[in-house]
Amino acid sequence: MLKNNSKYFLFLLVLILASCAKRGSITGGLKDTLAPVLKSSYPKNFSTEFKGNEIKLTFDEYIKLKDLNKQLIISPPMKNEPLILPTSVGKFITIKINDTLQPNTTYSFNFGQSIADNNEGNPYNQFKYVFSTGAVIDSLSISGTVKDAYEKEAESFVSVMLYEVNDKFNDSVVYKETPRYITNTLDSLKTFKLENLKAGKYLLVAMKDYGSNNKFNSNKDKIGFNKQFITIPNDTVFDLKIFKEVLPFKALKPFQASGNRLIFPYQGKTEAMKLTVNNAGTNLPVIITKFPKKDSLQIWYKPLKVDSLSMAVSKGKYSKNFTFKIKEQKKDSLNIATLERSTNSFSDSYVLESSTPVVKIDDSKIKLINKDSVAVAFTTKY
Repeated sequence: MLKNNSKYFLFLLVLILASCAKRGSITGGLKDTLAPVLKSSYPKNFSTEFKGNEIKLTFDEYIKLKDLNKQLIISPPMKNEPLILPTSVGKFITIKINDTLQPNTTYSFNFGQSIADNNEGNPYNQFKYVFSTGAVIDSLSISGTVKDAYEKEAESFVSVMLYEVNDKFNDSVVYKETPRYITNTLDSLKTFKLENLKAGKYLLVAMKDYGSNNKFNSNKDKIGFNKQFITIPNDTVFDLKIFKEVLPFKALKPFQASGNRLIFPYQGKTEAMKLTVNNAGTNLPVIITKFPKKDSLQIWYKPLKVDSLSMAVSKGKYSKNFTFKIKEQKKDSLNIATLERSTNSFSDSYVLESSTPVVKIDDSKIKLINKDSVAVAFTTKY
């Protein structure tokens, strides 16, 4: 009897356990929204009398580096970029310095939003590692905003720089020298803050640096600057406006693109410019069109068999003459294509583009019909 009761008890226990084991999907718990945290660094962050060439940062979880080339700002800039490892997932970042550090100088490595946890990508926002090769950490700062002088939307990734005004300072520093200090508005900010600065007199410059070399290229870059030198310490909130510098007109040597076309590159603006193409003292009839998205003109002429042509260009007091070889080449063929638009309303003109200039349109060669194949009246212009 006892034996039978034991079997009955075991049977009930199995049923109870089975009923407790409800079916359901395994969930991952709450979403991780926390950014990584720096556990330790060697040498310690904000160290002075820095003598080494290697820095090790240790975090509390696995991290990855994103867009490091865009996000990392090193100030003052180094001539030789440091090696930052690893490029894969890990809990450590090692910085190997490949440059001779300046004496008595505070260096900062601002990682922007490049450090993020491996699972959810939460960024360690604006993490900075700072050290000084001297006895003190420079702690002064300035801040401000960056706008475009002519556009409503401000540019992203605009560099803001300070050039030290000393005995070696001259007007060409933005073209030839790297700045003493630098920061960047990055991709989401239109404000800037330059930190860990030394007291002194500086030129404050904002630059959209398309070449990413910390030097101004007037052909490509936009620039803005404070009209007067600034003195640090300074509690002014600076407002910088960048613009594309208008270059004086300059003609560059033309070259042959095909049997009936020349390319004429230039700098500046072509308004009020005069241009003639000459063959043995006789001016040729030409058609001039803009080369799309480039500072160049296309000069169209009727094909002819000659060894060379001459070109005369003038604008105001500026003038330039060129002579260049002409080779036998195929002329550009005529291709007609429709101008693509996202939407077309009933009142819109139907636009065609040609690969070569149009001199005359014969409307009798064009037929326009509606959905019922009935001819529709039209006019053309070019």
